[in-house]
Amino acid sequence: MISKKTKAITAGILTAAMSASAVMPAFSASAANSFATENGANESFAKMFESLYDDVITNGQKNGYLSKNTNGASFGIPYHGVETLIVEAPDYGHESTSEAMSYITWICAMHDVLASKNLISSTSKDLEKAWKTTEALIPGWSTEAYGYGDVEYDTFWDIASGKVGDKGIKADALSECPQPQDYPDKQEKGGDAFNPIAKDMASAYSGTDGYYLMHWLADVDDWYGFGGGTPGAG
Repeated sequence: MISKKTKAITAGILTAAMSASAVMPAFSASAANSFATENGANESFAKMFESLYDDVITNGQKNGYLSKNTNGASFGIPYHGVETLIVEAPDYGHESTSEAMSYITWICAMHDVLASKNLISSTSKDLEKAWKTTEALIPGWSTEAYGYGDVEYDTFWDIASGKVGDKGIKADALSECPQPQDYPDKQEKGGDAFNPIAKDMASAYSGTDGYYLMHWLADVDDWYGFGGGTPGAG
């Protein structure tokens, strides 16, 4: 009869052997990324970036990352996700977000730096185009928004005082509670909205027609239908 001690030693040896056989292929596979061979992406981080940029930005519309709505002479407005069905903050993947806009600005800035240092083959300067794309989410600065007569900035904030405009915008306040079970707390309704940096913003961006600030969410393809069937107008 095999003793318990011998069984334990044998089991330990077999476990170690099986673990080693499972780990060794993983180490050997990590030496080269077989999924990043296109455009020499394995050669360097710069090459890997260049390959990613080619997929997401240069051919972004064809590959589903960017919409056909370009806000003038710029890149397509980026979708929040390639997929339309997502479980995320936006409830539809082909909406755009300030997050996606920030990403396209960053990746184009990185592209221009690498190009200027001859680390990638491109010579184009794409940051300006990316910034114009970003402005699609800034009311009043978008090419698509020019000519719209229903953007009444003066009824929102009075630039001089920072107080609400003539429509009397109100803000409801809610106390911050220490424990989740303390919610919902009693609301304090009807407080006057106030923007303490209104004058600073107007001075910094040389204008009073709204603020140079992005929306969080944009219905790029008019999926909800509020744009009357016109992509980019919703």
